[in-house]
Amino acid sequence: MLYDSNGGGPGPADLRAVLAQAPGIVVQDDPARQVYPQPLTATGHRAVYVGRIRADAKIPGSYHL
Repeated sequence: MLYDSNGGGPGPADLRAVLAQAPGIVVQDDPARQVYPQPLTATGHRAVYVGRIRADAKIPGSYHL
C-alpha cells in the first residue's frame, strides 16, 4: 500500500489520470465493476499495478493507493 498526502490538491480521479499516463504503471481501479489489481493478473508482468485509490477518512487531502 502507498499513502499519498497532497494537502487537499487533486482528488482520486485526478490521481488515476496521472498514474495512468506514467510509464510502467497499470491502473485498475473501477469500484463499480469491482476491477482492482489481482496477483493472478499481475504475475509475470513488470508493470506496477495500482488500484483501490481512496480518500483517507481522517486526513483530508490524503489518499491510499
